[in-house]
Amino acid sequence: MKWSILALVLVVLTAVPLGLTGIAQDGELSGLLDDETSMVLRVHNVADLTVRLMDFKRSHLAIQPAGSEMNEDEPCFGAAYEGERFFADIEEIAELIEMNVRPEVWALDGPAMRIVGSHALVVSAPAEIQKEVAAYLASLRASVGRLVTVELRLYSLTGPSDGTALWTRERLAKLEAAGAELALSSRITGFSGQRISFYRALQRSYVQDYDVEVAQTALIADPIVSVQQLGLSFDVRCVNRGDSHVVVDLGGYLTAAHDEDRTVSVTGGPVTAPAQRLVEFRTTVAVPVGTHALVSRGKTPDGRNWALFVAPHLDRIGVKGGAK
Repeated sequence: MKWSILALVLVVLTAVPLGLTGIAQDGELSGLLDDETSMVLRVHNVADLTVRLMDFKRSHLAIQPAGSEMNEDEPCFGAAYEGERFFADIEEIAELIEMNVRPEVWALDGPAMRIVGSHALVVSAPAEIQKEVAAYLASLRASVGRLVTVELRLYSLTGPSDGTALWTRERLAKLEAAGAELALSSRITGFSGQRISFYRALQRSYVQDYDVEVAQTALIADPIVSVQQLGLSFDVRCVNRGDSHVVVDLGGYLTAAHDEDRTVSVTGGPVTAPAQRLVEFRTTVAVPVGTHALVSRGKTPDGRNWALFVAPHLDRIGVKGGAK
């Protein structure tokens, strides 16, 4: 019985080799791949590089009749769409590692890389190669995993705005001291290349019409309610150019009430006809990081002058200290 167990153990050991017999082509790894104690097994999570980003489109602030068909290009209350991935899939990341991290060793019998699911790479390799794989993945994250925080400042001016393109905080402070009213100030953050949206508006419901049904002895009028949006809505896509500039592609709407709402009596009851001013703006400009750029200015029909400034800031995932 003892001999049978021993024979079985020998068969298993023969079938499962414990050592590595590959011959290193890199002089630095000579003899390293033949030592099984040098092999390290590590799981590299790359889910953050393969996740699909969502793009968020701004709300269209123009008055739209209730029940009207929604325009996908100009959604009334905004919309979310599937954007692009940083990389097509995890197979692409594995190929990049094999091409850029000791490409000569992956064809040997020793180091191996296995794809598990859609988010993990299991690498069996010497510790030095593991460090290079981790460093390469960190470089990928540094290049694509950039966060861009956009600071937006909207001013209502007493007179025409200065046409200077780039402004410092000191100049903005002087603009405010001269009587400019800061109508809105906010920050939004997204990945480089991702479209993100901002919405700050007052929603007012009003009776647009009535759906009247007449019976023999009764008149039933169901109100048709619509929504008027007054405020600011914009979306922006930022793409960093290294650490110095950010390309800002921005568009939006600014609405304000105009005159007074008119009330008209129709069959079924009174209805409201709201009036508003709608200003649309769009620009694409390269802005130095940390600098305020005047991206839009003009005068609305109510006589008010407006100036819109944006200032991009860069950050990296996992870097402490906030936006830089």
